[in-house]
Amino acid sequence: LIRISICCWCGHVLPNMVAAGVEAAAAVGAGLNEVFKYNRENFKYDREMRQKSELQILNFRLKQAGLWRDDVRDIIGMTEKKMDSYLLISTLQLGMCAGLFCEGRLEP
Repeated sequence: LIRISICCWCGHVLPNMVAAGVEAAAAVGAGLNEVFKYNRENFKYDREMRQKSELQILNFRLKQAGLWRDDVRDIIGMTEKKMDSYLLISTLQLGMCAGLFCEGRLEP
């Protein structure tokens, strides 16, 4: 493709200016493509590893919250068992007190 162009500054005839422009644009496009591809694989690998790391951290946090819930259940369960023991002892003491008040003395 040969075209004749006229320079805007001096008015000279400039042949092959369009072809040179197309070649320059192609070179710039290829250069931009190489710049884009540069280190892209490493970038994708790093992003994948970072995402896996963040998901692992979230899994650790979920497991930690589950352990906290188990601890709360254990504490509540211990309190419930203690209350069962206290109920038994309180019932025996109440029976002894009722026996003292009604009869005045306990049998040996």
